[in-house]
Amino acid sequence: IDKGPLVLHEDRDRDSASLFKRFDNSMAASHDGKWMAFIANLKDGKRVLVRQKLGGTFTIISKEGVEGVKKIEFFSPSINDSGHLVFRGIGEDGRRHIYFAGENVMTVLLSENQKVSLDQGDGVIFAPEGPSFGGQATLNNKNQILVRARVFKIKGQVDLGQALLRVQGP
Repeated sequence: IDKGPLVLHEDRDRDSASLFKRFDNSMAASHDGKWMAFIANLKDGKRVLVRQKLGGTFTIISKEGVEGVKKIEFFSPSINDSGHLVFRGIGEDGRRHIYFAGENVMTVLLSENQKVSLDQGDGVIFAPEGPSFGGQATLNNKNQILVRARVFKIKGQVDLGQALLRVQGP
């Protein structure tokens, strides 16, 4: 019998003892329904990326200002059936990155100004104005990430438009 929605977390408005000041509209669930991920603000104002196995405890995967992540961007993370996830952020180097977080590892998979091989020769992920990546990155159960990026041809600095890039995670 369905007893209605199950409350998983509450913000400080609902529970003054909550770790979370507020939640973003950035959340994801694995296809098998066992994992979830969300972005929230802590009481100190820092944004965090949280992973939780449903029915279990949660883990803060990334926090702004820690381990080279200067800012967690306002795009939903993506999580697969193994609990691995990807998210967009800005590193301490000031560049936008696509991060992968596995069981015991967090690594950068793609970055602004990174060289990529294209059908028209060597290119670079770059946007003269605005972000180089568009929207959220998605992750499948083979740890393959799909993301949209703006690309330029290195020779002659020719704008090639947007490309859908697939990269293999660890």
